[in-house]
Amino acid sequence: MLSPPAEQFFLALTLSATLSSSATAEPIPVRKTEGVVHGFLVLRSLEGEVLADGDLIQVPRQGRIESRLTFRFRDGSLHDEQVTFSQERAFLLESYHLVQKGPSFPKPLEATLERAENRFEVRHRVEDGAELSVLEGRIELPRDAYNGMFFTLLKNVEADAAKTTVSMVAFTPDPRVVSLELSSQGEEPFSIADTTRRAVHYLLNIEVSGFTGLLAKLFGKDPPPLHTWMLPGEAPTFVRFRGFLYQGGPVWSIELASPAWPSEPSDP
Repeated sequence: MLSPPAEQFFLALTLSATLSSSATAEPIPVRKTEGVVHGFLVLRSLEGEVLADGDLIQVPRQGRIESRLTFRFRDGSLHDEQVTFSQERAFLLESYHLVQKGPSFPKPLEATLERAENRFEVRHRVEDGAELSVLEGRIELPRDAYNGMFFTLLKNVEADAAKTTVSMVAFTPDPRVVSLELSSQGEEPFSIADTTRRAVHYLLNIEVSGFTGLLAKLFGKDPPPLHTWMLPGEAPTFVRFRGFLYQGGPVWSIELASPAWPSEPSDP
């Protein structure tokens, strides 16, 4: 556990870190094109308690894909993540908008990234009741930056690849470009009704470079890995996610939701 002065020192360095997009990887080539999608999701605690229900809605529009992931929490909180991307030979993030607010998110955040204008805007509160702070400026997004697109990416990486590295923008609350390493951990069984299937388990590690990354390792502040399970094949699809949705947040589980129907009267 860091002492308060040490923790403040670490956070100050993180917030003042210079944005850098050098030494980025190549964008992910398109192997499976995206189209219309409407998926139903459920978010649970690791103990199995249902915390939120969600929708993943994806629509092609004017040559691009607009994707929106929304979770409505039982306590009134909201996680709303919108992504617009193109898929001409390689996936390219065009814009990103994230809203997190309510009791489940102790530090409310609204963040926007725009590639065409090379700009960002972050609205945040350090704690409940604090005055709203606004950060804005210019940011040059790497071509391999993929905020909000990880389920899409995992449909298109080779399952037997040792490691794939892409970029993402972490909000601390200042935006900072970090590396995300995707690696396959092999296949694991799961079942649908009475049928056994096998999903590929991917490990997603966030790597912070430079002096800030060195301090993170020194003080034990490395972000924990994220876990995602994908069903492989001709039409790969998301099965399960386990990880955090914000820096320092709890580990939650996201899975596909099963429809539930009201009981119907018996046939006379």
